Amino acid sequence: QLWREQGGAERGMSATWDTSHWVPDEAVSDCAAPDCARSFGRLVRKHHCRRCGRVFCAQCTPRRLKLTPSLQLDSERGVAVRVCASCAAEVAELSEGHAAGIAPEQAVGDDAAPPA
Repeated sequence: QLWREQGGAERGMSATWDTSHWVPDEAVSDCAAPDCARSFGRLVRKHHCRRCGRVFCAQCTPRRLKLTPSLQLDSERGVAVRVCASCAAEVAELSEGHAAGIAPEQAVGDDAAPPA
């Protein structure tokens, strides 16, 4: 399976990503976040964490990491893609607490809450 990233196209960085590690959409009916009880439906869409492949609601994937198609963190050449809180925390820990490559939290998606 391949996923074509459109986000980097404006910077000439369109890339094809391997999605073979993604959990199939049809295999899940609820958000994978342990503290979320949202069921997917017309108003709550499914979103894959681009790093671990699990499926979450938009509210549980507010973080972006700048990843390469090989899922490597790269703050210069990577494309900001949706990741779950667990992956964002793991990468932050791996990079020794530095926030390089982690985009600020932002609610993005059709079912995200509007800014306060």
